[in-house]
Amino acid sequence: MSQMSTTSIPNTTLLAEQLAQCKSDVWRFIQQSPGNQMRDAFESMVKPDASWHVFHPINELKSAQEAVDHFYEPLLTAFPDMQRNTDLFFAGYWQSPPEGEIGYSPPHVRNEGLWVTCMGHYVGTFRNPWLGIPATSEPAVLRFGEFYKWEPNSNGVGGKIVEARVLLDIVDLARQAGIPLLPPSNGADWYVPGPANTSGLLLGVTDPAEGIESMTRTLSMIRGLFDFDGVNLSSMGMERFWHPNMMWYGPCGIGSTRTIAGFQTHHQKPFLHAFPDRRVCGLYRLAKCCSYPCWFIFGCQGQPSKNWHACCRLVALRKRAVNRKLGFD
Repeated sequence: MSQMSTTSIPNTTLLAEQLAQCKSDVWRFIQQSPGNQMRDAFESMVKPDASWHVFHPINELKSAQEAVDHFYEPLLTAFPDMQRNTDLFFAGYWQSPPEGEIGYSPPHVRNEGLWVTCMGHYVGTFRNPWLGIPATSEPAVLRFGEFYKWEPNSNGVGGKIVEARVLLDIVDLARQAGIPLLPPSNGADWYVPGPANTSGLLLGVTDPAEGIESMTRTLSMIRGLFDFDGVNLSSMGMERFWHPNMMWYGPCGIGSTRTIAGFQTHHQKPFLHAFPDRRVCGLYRLAKCCSYPCWFIFGCQGQPSKNWHACCRLVALRKRAVNRKLGFD
């Protein structure tokens, strides 16, 4: 297996081999991390200088050792019996579209290559304080979304994780502990389920054509967001992309909601009211050449409305979304 170029997608056979290898490696890694064997997992499957980007207040960790010492070990101390429940797992090759197109990522955040992504919940008994959140000695869940960049070894045999981006619903954990960091969610705060057809763990071979179709559909949906006329949410044409009974699983502070109208009422309308000049400032990750799920993370910038109780300064948000094609339109 030869070294993969970061400027073009590898040929189909090589890509299939590398996708299979990176999924196998990352799946083994997440079965051990967090956990009692995670130091061995980091030693064997993660490059020592790998960077770990975790939600605030943890933020950037510049080595595998820092990731263990400053993220995973404190998390395990807080939840000694923690287990990982993974509902989504798939991989793809990310390559930025040309500048000016939806999905373009600037060079300093591009990181083209093979990425594995997963989503689910950490579940455990909240025994000790974590990040200033008081322990409850009761079961608690911490929703996660994770991206792992994997690169083949220089000798062409195997590979290692070189970067991770970890999104955590820390606000919801605080809510469970009785510490409301945000006003109540417009939607429902609950344990977010996996895909309705229980097909979210794509451990085997997948069809790249399905991944390209899903990515094309998702980019078209994002493009539709820019059709907003500033007055009517229907101008975005979301009914072209979403099933009438869609589910939106937002983080704490937004909550979950059902149907396009529910999504507009509980998420889009309040968000546009608070950030009328919001704009996407970079679509940083989008799984490509995988299968029907499509997961992306992007930056969003805007200045809060004067009617919103906040400092009126430019703020940047990190958002995630996962799109699942249902097989019917």
